[in-house]
Amino acid sequence: MGWTAVAVAALRCRASRWLGLVVVSDEVRRHPTPDELPEFFAGLAKILTAAGLLIRHRDGRVLIVRPTYREGWQLPGGMVEADEPPSVAAGRETEEEVGLRLPVGRLLSVAYRRGAVPVPDNMQLVFDGGEHDEAIFAGVVLDDFELAEWRLVTEAEVVALTRETGRPRVIATFRALRAGTTAYLEDGAARP
Repeated sequence: MGWTAVAVAALRCRASRWLGLVVVSDEVRRHPTPDELPEFFAGLAKILTAAGLLIRHRDGRVLIVRPTYREGWQLPGGMVEADEPPSVAAGRETEEEVGLRLPVGRLLSVAYRRGAVPVPDNMQLVFDGGEHDEAIFAGVVLDDFELAEWRLVTEAEVVALTRETGRPRVIATFRALRAGTTAYLEDGAARP
């Protein structure tokens, strides 16, 4: 590319900022108009989101539940509904599943998993459900349609009882809790 072409490209980029245009190579595209936004957004990624709580007994054990609709154990929680913040969904789902209305603390982990037909890409978030005494756990009432049982188990037991695909997220969640950080995983692998 000669100096003239570089100068023209630089001017085109500068002009694009003023005119609201996006320059990609030699192709000039404009941002979508308000009428074009529905089509634009329809072409973007669709990611299902689930949110749950890590609820701990003061002795260090953790509340886990066994779903009726699949193998393995998991932390209480479920799908985020339309127009619902994930932190609200984590509290709502926990209350629906185990009957506990708890404050939702800080975000401990975010796990992105690439989908495979028929399941779309999904994001799973775990929030801190706090540390509680025996009286809270005496109030557990299961949604027996979705859940078969619940237990208070050690961290090692949570890892062992969780399905293989969820284990990295559970391990990262416990590490983030101890470190005061938030873990991020993609397809089961922790990212720095």
